[in-house]
Amino acid sequence: MRTSYAVIIFALALFGVKELALKNSFTIIPQPEAERPAVQQSKPEIKVTHLSTPQIVKGLYVTLYSFESKKKFDEVISAAERNKINSLVIDVKSDGNSLFDFNNYDVKAILAGLHEKGIYLIARAVAFKKSETAWYDPASKERWQQLAGISKKAIDLGFDEINFDYVRYGGPAEAQSQTPIEQRRPNIQAFFEFLNKEVRQKYGRPISADIFGITFISPEAGIGQRMEDAARNFDYIMPMPYPSHWALGSFNIAHPGNAPYQTVYQALTTGWARVVNDPSRIAQLRSWIQAFGIESIAPWKLRTYTGQDVGDQIKACYDSGCVGWAMWNGFSTYPDSYFEFSVQEPTSTPEIYATSTASSTSPTSTSAH
Repeated sequence: MRTSYAVIIFALALFGVKELALKNSFTIIPQPEAERPAVQQSKPEIKVTHLSTPQIVKGLYVTLYSFESKKKFDEVISAAERNKINSLVIDVKSDGNSLFDFNNYDVKAILAGLHEKGIYLIARAVAFKKSETAWYDPASKERWQQLAGISKKAIDLGFDEINFDYVRYGGPAEAQSQTPIEQRRPNIQAFFEFLNKEVRQKYGRPISADIFGITFISPEAGIGQRMEDAARNFDYIMPMPYPSHWALGSFNIAHPGNAPYQTVYQALTTGWARVVNDPSRIAQLRSWIQAFGIESIAPWKLRTYTGQDVGDQIKACYDSGCVGWAMWNGFSTYPDSYFEFSVQEPTSTPEIYATSTASSTSPTSTSAH
């Protein structure tokens, strides 16, 4: 059931699953201090405020490109307002060296305006993926400090939470590290502890971690990422159980991409059962959900995504004890049809303590983050 890596990467880029087409070609470079025009004295001072995390986060992912495009961002905000979205996950540091302009007065004003609308703002920072062919060294203390600095700037600008993606070593089809496998988990664990101390505790704002799909289910020594380590250092764990990314037969489901509820529910309950009773866990569960038209990566097959598909995943999140969800679309395109569902929100946030009823069939995922 394997597909050539080149074909998969082309397909993912085409549909924006990894935002290859947009983010890697768009870099915002702040003007040098000498060239940056002085702020007009007539511009009022913007008071930075922060919102508390909603009881149930209902979010949309926004690429850096989409934020910088007024037309595109207006479309995202319009979709959010029409459909009772209360949170946005916005790129501030993406792969391809794209970097948010933290010194822009207008950007600060936009974020303040979003707060006035009651929108909770999550800054997404890609930790160690540098490009399709290169990664930062996850053990680099210099890189850790850079990410802490980016986090502080984002919080000072008005972001309410920092989300860290690619908090791992490269996978089998990605850039490989020379670090011995047995050293990888300790390095990533130390990085998690650093973020807890130098971002979460120091600045008093929540932090979240995106977890590789298969890592959420079972440990993967090669990438060094263990959900148990993340659950002890982040406020929220955000796995990526996209139905399209599981191999045929995973969870004893013949075609996971055709069964959004069952696939997401089985993935979340199977993974969360590993840490839910850990007394040192501080994290709550919040999930990414698929909002793009792919049924299967291998074999490659498209699917017209509907509100039913999206709603089924949201219901699976709630039934699994999630305290929220965020739609992932690599082009930040969210048609109204995606919101044509009826799902009852939980009145409380129950934890899932029971062991999942998933089949012993070993699941396989090609989740992108």
